[in-house]
Amino acid sequence: TWKYDDSNQELTGTFAQPGFDDSSWLSGPGFLGFNQSGLPAPGLQTNNLRWDPGSNLVTYYFRTNFEFNGDPIGAKLYIDHIADDGVRYYLNGQVLGSVRLPDGVIDSNTEATGSPSPENDVEEDIIVLDVSGALVTGTNVFAAEVHNRGAGSSDLFFGARVDIAANPLGAGAPDLDEVLHPWVRRSMPAGDWVLQTEVKIEKTQFGQYYTGLLVQADQGGNSFRYGLGFQDGENIASIRVNPSGSVEALTASPAVEKDIAVLRMEKKGNILSFYWQQDGVFTQVNQLTLPEGTTFSTGGVFASTEAEQSLESSFDYVMLIDAGADFSSWMIVNGFTDPDAEYGNTGMSNLLAYALGRDLNAQVAPAVTQSNGTVGFTYRHRIDGGQVSYAVEKSTNLVDWEPAGDLTPDGEPVQNPDGTFTVNLVSSLPVSTQPKTYYRLIVSL
Repeated sequence: TWKYDDSNQELTGTFAQPGFDDSSWLSGPGFLGFNQSGLPAPGLQTNNLRWDPGSNLVTYYFRTNFEFNGDPIGAKLYIDHIADDGVRYYLNGQVLGSVRLPDGVIDSNTEATGSPSPENDVEEDIIVLDVSGALVTGTNVFAAEVHNRGAGSSDLFFGARVDIAANPLGAGAPDLDEVLHPWVRRSMPAGDWVLQTEVKIEKTQFGQYYTGLLVQADQGGNSFRYGLGFQDGENIASIRVNPSGSVEALTASPAVEKDIAVLRMEKKGNILSFYWQQDGVFTQVNQLTLPEGTTFSTGGVFASTEAEQSLESSFDYVMLIDAGADFSSWMIVNGFTDPDAEYGNTGMSNLLAYALGRDLNAQVAPAVTQSNGTVGFTYRHRIDGGQVSYAVEKSTNLVDWEPAGDLTPDGEPVQNPDGTFTVNLVSSLPVSTQPKTYYRLIVSL
């Protein structure tokens, strides 16, 4: 029996947490859905889910509980399922994987990327996952969110059965340090952090391998490793190494004919994000919600192969940023001594680069905008830039400057995924009544 929700609320992720209150949800046996016939036995058992294209209803949420009395370490979860159109699975709030959903951030408006093919063949491949980090001894919450291809899709159905293969309690967990691979690492900050590198594949390789960034986490007394890097020369993949030593590719983005990648992993609170720089801009390829109490001990660069083979990769740099660091600490971490020296070849001083988050994103230059007869001014503000003051000045001759008192906030600052806010200001004076005016951003300690 499944609890289910078709209220069209934004529940993505939160609904799958063990403590979520589903007492007001309806329930019914699988298969669940609407407007579908020809399913395997027992057929569509719960057929009153709401179809509401007028309200753009795309996503439906499902939860069920089961008991587990074995050893979670090394446990394999087998999901025998049927879903139309796309589905994402969770165990105790942790994302297990998705079928026919796009990469990146998923919410209630995300549409499935396809349907079971062919349309009348609804048998799915069985999904096999190492759930060492998600399974617990006792009561577990297995959850799924099913996404239609669009609000106008005329049918939806879902059903799943899970089986677990595990050792009995007391069998003992393997030592993750026995999983050998070259790994250059250092201690990680206790709070939030950013780890970044540029990796290059020096020689084309065949076979299975990973190379990139890797960090080690402690979750409930068990050791996990999370990584981001080249996978087999074809993809940029985010991975998880479970306590059993098994490796899961969490996401994979095509990187065909690329041999250099700038990679970033970022921890903020209990969120771990994975970024890949493309055309100078960091694109998020995955985001995980970590269990409460997760800590990170070490991190760095690594290379790993499935079998004994030659793999040659180089790392231009490895940069660790304590996300809570003030400007003085940031200077020390980066080996800088002069705040007014140029930051790389950016044309910015170290102080300005820090204030705008140039180390976090290449596209941070302030900008003057014009819309509906008014002028606006936009700039980036580093979230952790508490030591820095920001001020906007204006001039009509580029010689005499004064505070830009005509600019006021246009809404609240918008938080960006790279560790900055975007501040939007708008002038109260019509453009038509003003002489040509210049604006500049001043940052100071």
